[in-house]
Amino acid sequence: MPVYNFLSKSAFVGLCSSYVYPLQENSQQKGFKYNISIASEHEAFLEGHSIDGKVVYPATGYLYLAWRSFAKLQESNSDQLPIVFEDVRFDRVTLLSNRSDTEFLVNIFPGNGQFEISQNDMTVCLGVIRKVDESLSNEMLKYEHCDEIDRSG
Repeated sequence: MPVYNFLSKSAFVGLCSSYVYPLQENSQQKGFKYNISIASEHEAFLEGHSIDGKVVYPATGYLYLAWRSFAKLQESNSDQLPIVFEDVRFDRVTLLSNRSDTEFLVNIFPGNGQFEISQNDMTVCLGVIRKVDESLSNEMLKYEHCDEIDRSG
């Protein structure tokens, strides 16, 4: 039996489902949508990321979109939310065009942190995202305490 969180205005049915079912308001949106346009000044730098002369969306860009979406679900800012990615898989490359925007849809499933990023209804990246827990956070090396790192520039 699914559990519905009426305060969030949407709920996930089943852990394997890729749909967010709106419970309040008239919304057709599933997950978080991001429009990428290399024609815009803000994202023009992506034109430099090309393979064989074709502009491709960077793999780290997918991870950043998942991080931003996860932070929104946590009602936090991504730069204030340390996270861990696990079992990340990149299924295909996304070509970018300066003639049209590219839309990505990010779904994050509550409970297990699985995420899926799709473009034109095709999965491009999936994995698991979670907050860094206290025990891991306390064990992380701080670079100022590590003598092996060359910080001379």
